[in-house]
Amino acid sequence: ICPEGAEADVAVSLVRDIRHARNFFNCGIFGLSRIGSAMSRNGKAAEAFNYFTKKGNYSFEYMWSKYDATTMWECLPITDNTSQTSECSHCHPMQAGLDIWFYEDLAGIRPVAECPGFKKILFAPCLDCGLESASASIESRYGTVSSSWKKSPEGFVWEVTIPAGTSATVRLPDGMALSGMENSSTGEYTLGSGTFTLTVLTK
Repeated sequence: ICPEGAEADVAVSLVRDIRHARNFFNCGIFGLSRIGSAMSRNGKAAEAFNYFTKKGNYSFEYMWSKYDATTMWECLPITDNTSQTSECSHCHPMQAGLDIWFYEDLAGIRPVAECPGFKKILFAPCLDCGLESASASIESRYGTVSSSWKKSPEGFVWEVTIPAGTSATVRLPDGMALSGMENSSTGEYTLGSGTFTLTVLTK
């Protein structure tokens, strides 16, 4: 629903709205499952990471550190308002739609709409989000798709697994390139099936 070309401006507006809402996501279930990706893919990956990992009052973390929760609750954000412990659902798994952000943006394993079932894969992790490393895997109909990266002195060391019979596009953030491969003006590289250890250089 965002006009093409306005994505970065919308991401800036999202950050501004979050700051006005005591530094927590000001949206419901459906927005929560997509807001991390909307920010991370449009220049606000570090901000998304900071809000998801925020601690204390008005955070996810307070659910566990203050109230010893073992599930996702309905009422968000979690605050010192103790009425949340009695008035809201304590088993609201649909709140966990934010898991999409872990797989698609932190680890960077994304499906391609034109080739469903991970026949073609887009690897596009948020290497600039502030994390030291990330790792995830998905069991597709073709086999295991995995992505695992960690910081190194030169940039990042990144291992990807692409099942037999599939292919992948690797997309890097601006200012990064793959060592040993011809520079790409678009920041994208094509790989066939197999397991590859890639060295990502920061320019």
